[in-house]
Amino acid sequence: MARIYDSIRYFKTRDNVEIEYADLGGDGPCVLFIPGYSLATDLVLPALSKYKDEYRIITLTLRGFGGAKPNKARGSEEKGEISISQAARDIHQLIDHLALDDCIMVGYSMGTCVALSYIEQFGCHKISRLVILDMTPKLIND
Repeated sequence: MARIYDSIRYFKTRDNVEIEYADLGGDGPCVLFIPGYSLATDLVLPALSKYKDEYRIITLTLRGFGGAKPNKARGSEEKGEISISQAARDIHQLIDHLALDDCIMVGYSMGTCVALSYIEQFGCHKISRLVILDMTPKLIND
């Protein structure tokens, strides 16, 4: 089990926030898992790791949760903007950082909102498929 946790890394966004992510490697198609509200990378790795031989599994902790660390220049505790739109921009930067292409994007719960915001902002040219898990088809009630 310890070996999957060794795959946790950080990348710095353009607004200086360190985002936690894990890349479990693998030679198969890339699966980018976007977790739901408050799920940190270390919580989803055990479930995802069983697929690491078939897929390149990548997941992250969304900004404002668990492993998303602000740059503490001059003692600042600021994490930058925390929103669905910003999370989608963070995903875009992670995709660029890892030079990913043709990802299967999997949005779980709130992660689906992030995935849809990503597609709205950046289109589908880096995404081969979208999988929606545990999300209502109607985001706004009447």
